[in-house]
Amino acid sequence: MLGRFTRFGLNPLVRLLLRSPLWRLLPAVIIVETTGRRSGHWRATPVQYIPAEPDLYVLSRRDRLWWRNLRLVAPIRVRLRGLEYPAHAEILPAESSLPDLFEGSVLAAAAARPDAVIVRFRLLDEPTTDPTAGVSRN
Repeated sequence: MLGRFTRFGLNPLVRLLLRSPLWRLLPAVIIVETTGRRSGHWRATPVQYIPAEPDLYVLSRRDRLWWRNLRLVAPIRVRLRGLEYPAHAEILPAESSLPDLFEGSVLAAAAARPDAVIVRFRLLDEPTTDPTAGVSRN
């Protein structure tokens, strides 16, 4: 029930906020845009992140589905602070817990879970304000 509310109620609201000038209300949240591994459709998932220059780190649980789309060799876009960037994602091995990075953050407990998935994003280029620039979204 909660997962359904998050997917169809909360996530669309967060995406709307992050694509507007109101993104400042959620400074620690980004939108990760991927191509669905089965459908081929663009997926936009809001996630909380930890910055560690030049990378952004995101935690998820293994039973979540969004991060599995990152395994594809397909364009990834990250909306950060109102701008979109092409990005590269790497799913880190479970043993790379990066304890110093998450220590003291709200994600510390999640990082310690045995089913934690850590994703590192590297922004590749200059930002664009046009979310369709350079990417076909058929």
